[in-house]
Amino acid sequence: IRYKSISEINGLIETQKSILKASSFYLKTGGVLVYSVCSINKNEGERVVKDFIENNQCFSLEYEETVLPKRGCDGFYIAKIDKNI
Repeated sequence: IRYKSISEINGLIETQKSILKASSFYLKTGGVLVYSVCSINKNEGERVVKDFIENNQCFSLEYEETVLPKRGCDGFYIAKIDKNI
């Protein structure tokens, strides 16, 4: 994935949105969904989660963090999403 073109990444974003939505159907009220991608691209991380939260009112964003690459560690994004209802 690291060496994909921008057009290929856009396809991955749609796939990630579909996976997140499908996964949410299996979560009980009060449950926690963790979404993480091995990318610091806002379109793959923050914007996917923001879109999900905006379109699924029974979920709320509890925590998110983008970890920048550093020696010995690639960058990534992680979010903790709670199901409220």
